[in-house]
Amino acid sequence: HDALPISEANERHYRFMLQGLGETVSLLRKRGAAVTVRACSPEEGAVAFSSGAALVVTDRGYLRLQRQWRAQAAAAMQCPLVQVESDAIVPVATASPKEEFTAGTFRPKITAALPYFMKPLKQERLRVDAIGLKPETLDLDDIDGIIGSMNIERSVPPVGWLTGGATEAKRLLKKFIFHKLDMVPDERNDPTKDCVSHLGPYLHFGQISPLHIALEVMKTESPGRDMFLEELIVRRELAINFTYYNEKYDSI
Repeated sequence: HDALPISEANERHYRFMLQGLGETVSLLRKRGAAVTVRACSPEEGAVAFSSGAALVVTDRGYLRLQRQWRAQAAAAMQCPLVQVESDAIVPVATASPKEEFTAGTFRPKITAALPYFMKPLKQERLRVDAIGLKPETLDLDDIDGIIGSMNIERSVPPVGWLTGGATEAKRLLKKFIFHKLDMVPDERNDPTKDCVSHLGPYLHFGQISPLHIALEVMKTESPGRDMFLEELIVRRELAINFTYYNEKYDSI
């Protein structure tokens, strides 16, 4: 669980995350990968899994706690740990080597880097499948049981109108592009209009890639295309820049 500090995560977060994780596990197994899921602290789990491994690969975290987890895990491992920046289209240090204070200074820098990174990822075939391996793992078909066994905040219940997972995220993206993207210039700031994508939770939990969203929106000729991409890329990654470079990002 790497999306929120444990103390700030509640049942709503966990259920959504586990729904998406279940779909990810299913897709990986279809590709021949063995998957194991355990309930433990992220940095401790990564170190335990690294025993006997040649390499550990993780996504990159920008929050203080996420960076602390990765530093602790890397220091305790006997093998290299590599971070992949899958939560940003342009790696934070590539977009800018320092804190940017406005979108006006940040925009030309990240825009110049976009042609190199705005390319669809290829799905590689596994050279050797791991179907024969049967690692011990949580049963993600029993989300109620998993959540019931955890000591988590339960005052915020799950929502019934959002379901976690990549399939649902892509369905919402398609719906947004076909039915709402044209409305973005005129209605995106009107709270009485449903002119939002609802993709925020899926981006937060890594269930859809900002790169995939941007590439799909780029295919359109919608009048809302450029404004949406401005928010998805420039504004969102300006926030990542701030979080990464400003040590007081979470202090008033």
